Amino acid sequence: MIRKNKITAQFCGKTCIQIGYLSDFGSWIFPPKKITVYTGSNLRGYEKICEQAINEHKNHDEGTKLNRVKIDCQIDNVNQLKFVVENTGICPEWHDGKGKKAWLFLDEVWVE
Repeated sequence: MIRKNKITAQFCGKTCIQIGYLSDFGSWIFPPKKITVYTGSNLRGYEKICEQAINEHKNHDEGTKLNRVKIDCQIDNVNQLKFVVENTGICPEWHDGKGKKAWLFLDEVWVE
């Protein structure tokens, strides 16, 4: 499900999430800004269990790069695992596209 600058998905879960993404600042493709992990069930809603900010804008001269972020969470006896990947949203001031919408490209999602 895609909502303004966020992609949401649900999984039956365990303890480690890895998300692959592409960075290519010249093509306006930025890494995720933040990833938040929730657990829960359809009946009770979701509870936030961990969150990780990603700050890779400092290496914006690297060209095209495939990356992977690993998030370890303590998860016990849950029915579902949900994660929200937040996009940068708008290209920053240092970028040629400053003030315009940035892209977010996710490659693969692993739940272990």
